[in-house]
Amino acid sequence: MGVCLIMSGQGCRTFETYGHGDWFGLLGTFITPDAYNMTRLDLAFDDHTGLLDMNRLLDDTDDHYYVSRSRWWKVEYGSEGTSIYHGSPKSDVRFRIYDKAAERGLLDGSHWIRVEMQLRDKLASSMAAEILKDLNVGRSFCGVLRNYLTYRDPNGDSNRSRWPLADYWEKLLAGAEAVRLWTAPGVEYNIFRLERFLVDQCGAAIRCYNDLYGFPELMEKIKLRGVRTSLKYQLLLQQAGKG
Repeated sequence: MGVCLIMSGQGCRTFETYGHGDWFGLLGTFITPDAYNMTRLDLAFDDHTGLLDMNRLLDDTDDHYYVSRSRWWKVEYGSEGTSIYHGSPKSDVRFRIYDKAAERGLLDGSHWIRVEMQLRDKLASSMAAEILKDLNVGRSFCGVLRNYLTYRDPNGDSNRSRWPLADYWEKLLAGAEAVRLWTAPGVEYNIFRLERFLVDQCGAAIRCYNDLYGFPELMEKIKLRGVRTSLKYQLLLQQAGKG
């Protein structure tokens, strides 16, 4: 199966402490086509200020005061606190909301509620590409959350999607626009994937030709090759304003 890399929470902290800590560079590398397969990506928002109240979240979940793209949900109670799940264990998108302070056994009154997002396979890669668009993890997290799960205040309308956002959820999303994660085969492409392909798979050949004939000669032959630019490259040029 080749090489498999798993980075737990502690592994991420180690990467930041002893590695270069360049998360954007790491994500850009792992969404390279035909070179890596990203099977899972976990992101989390930690509330230490009291924005989220676990009891209200539990009540709103039990009363179905939310709109979710998944019909599957579950609430778990235990000695390590409570957890709310939206999306089954096999879903490509799954959310877990839980009392992290209780899970850690913190008895000093600490407030620590975590909203965790778990993405699998193509949606994991799609999320990585979304983050790399403007290099803003928080905005991407909130945008995807707004699209897939929102808690609401009932107003009598039979359509819950027309209910206003619950005040705590609106503050959590911080005005982020909804982001839909999807992958169109053969279309989604970005500069990181282009660069990885050129460097990792064609780098030796490009360097050899440049040493033999020079880069201008290579570019001239490419321009005269008479092959139409594929759709993914056309889209990449358009996104960069050069199409």
